[in-house]
Amino acid sequence: MSDPPVASQAPSATAEAFDPVAEAPECATAFTPDAYTDFDSSGLKLREYQGWRTDSQFMSDDDGIACAWQGSGDAVVVFGQLALAAAEWESKMAELLTAGFLEETAPVRGANTVSS
Repeated sequence: MSDPPVASQAPSATAEAFDPVAEAPECATAFTPDAYTDFDSSGLKLREYQGWRTDSQFMSDDDGIACAWQGSGDAVVVFGQLALAAAEWESKMAELLTAGFLEETAPVRGANTVSS
């Protein structure tokens, strides 16, 4: 049985408008090189995102990105990113938690981070 999907930590509530990053990631740049090496050694290949999880589809529908890596088995890595204002994120996070996602506040190995 696989782990449930995870919603990431909300942005600071003090920032009402989001500060977009200099360049939005793409599926090939969203993670660290080590993560892509891990995907490759696990047999996971980048596939066209097909909206397996309709509760994640909003990211690709609203000018964000949605990516999926899949191998020959049932393991699938799905990643999405969408810039939202703090109030929009709070509302969306509540929807995701209701849908069964879990909030993860610890850094995820292999994820790129942006520092100010």
